[in-house]
Amino acid sequence: MNIFYTIIYMRLIIICLSIVLAIIFKLGVSDGLSFGESGCSSDCAQCHSLTVQEVDKLIKKVTSSQSSIRVIDVKLSRVKSLWEVSIEEKGLRGLIYIDFSKKHLIPGPLSFIELDSANSKTNIEKPLDRRVDAQKIFAGNALILGKPRAAKKVAVFTDPDCPFCGSLHKELKKIVNQRSDIVFYLKLFPLKMHRDAYWKSKSIMCSGSLKLLEDVYDKKNIEKKDCPTKEIDENISLAESFGINSTPTLVLSDGTVVTGYMPSEKLIQLIDGNK
Repeated sequence: MNIFYTIIYMRLIIICLSIVLAIIFKLGVSDGLSFGESGCSSDCAQCHSLTVQEVDKLIKKVTSSQSSIRVIDVKLSRVKSLWEVSIEEKGLRGLIYIDFSKKHLIPGPLSFIELDSANSKTNIEKPLDRRVDAQKIFAGNALILGKPRAAKKVAVFTDPDCPFCGSLHKELKKIVNQRSDIVFYLKLFPLKMHRDAYWKSKSIMCSGSLKLLEDVYDKKNIEKKDCPTKEIDENISLAESFGINSTPTLVLSDGTVVTGYMPSEKLIQLIDGNK
């Protein structure tokens, strides 16, 4: 009899365990309580970390040795696979993003689209269209870096108070010194987060001076000028119409959009590979 009751008891335990596991599995699937929720999907900071010192080293890989960029804050972005980093250089503030692998640095700010939002379909169409009308991009409102009649044209939406724009500009100058067949159309696109960028952009375009832009990138003071130019407002409207919302952003001759800083060697490969 004892053996008989023992077998019955063991069977009841197995049945109970099966029921409990079934309930756990059902909750995990239907309510998002899967095994992943106990890991990084619930609290990414438990598995991933990023220190100010690490950010400093990553920034130095893509900026000049004279860069004075300082890290203000590091926190998780709205997208769990990215860190949002606040930076400052000589009073100018900006955002960059670093992925959890710490192998990619993305200049910001970025626009995040909530897919559950009622307007998500409208908002997502433009950012996903990474080809724009090149004819509109290269028509007017630009400072020319290189020979105007060069065969290969690249437009650059740039902000005078964007640290990565200043770093990219140095790479662009290297390219035009090496290649007479490449020309850059610099379209001043001041971001709202940089409070002085608009008047600086307007002052630069009032003078039509590439040197003034380079003076700003070199952290020199420039005179505030006022003229009836509409070029900066037109650049802003053009960028927004194409879903361009960060700097630096490059547009190749076929309308392909490329965002962010890159060294001259990589950019040349990109331009030469563009048809």
